[in-house]
Amino acid sequence: MSISFFDAIKLGNRYEVERQLIVDPSLIHVREDGLSPIMIAAYHHQPEIASFLADKTVALTIFEASATGKINNILRLLARDPQLVNAYASDGFQALGLACYFGHLDVAEYLVKAGAPVNSAARNELKAMPIHSAVSAGHVKIVDLLLKNRADPNDSALWRRGLGSQKRRRQISPGSCTRNGSYSSGEITPRGNHQEV
Repeated sequence: MSISFFDAIKLGNRYEVERQLIVDPSLIHVREDGLSPIMIAAYHHQPEIASFLADKTVALTIFEASATGKINNILRLLARDPQLVNAYASDGFQALGLACYFGHLDVAEYLVKAGAPVNSAARNELKAMPIHSAVSAGHVKIVDLLLKNRADPNDSALWRRGLGSQKRRRQISPGSCTRNGSYSSGEITPRGNHQEV
């Protein structure tokens, strides 16, 4: 019994993904719920497959390049259209938020330098800002980068939406961050009450 192309991606079955692309190269352009195979792989925590698919794609979007850390593609895309730093993907996320969530520090640094808004919320039910994405995925260096570039650490929306694991929120909770990049040793709850962890 064979599995579908998107199921193979989600399961991390690279052999099957490659086999199906050999049989039908047009699969690289198929969408599931409006998302490309690259984004499906990224969202299902299959970075090797996402990168493989990105390498097989002729023209990446800024969102695919940000999710897979393809900085050279981002350089070319922004050279042609600098306003892409403000664009939203069909699922409501911006390039900076994707780079922050998937842990691509070099991409996040470049996007911030190119003028990407650090306090812009996603246009979906999460309304996550880049700092929320970095915190929920546990990327401390990216949180530090965002704070140094005036990301708002006092937005308690992260807590209300329940993004990130309890362990990660203890490591880098928005309330325990300051704009100068320092972190407290404990956790600050949304109401500002300090709790030792």
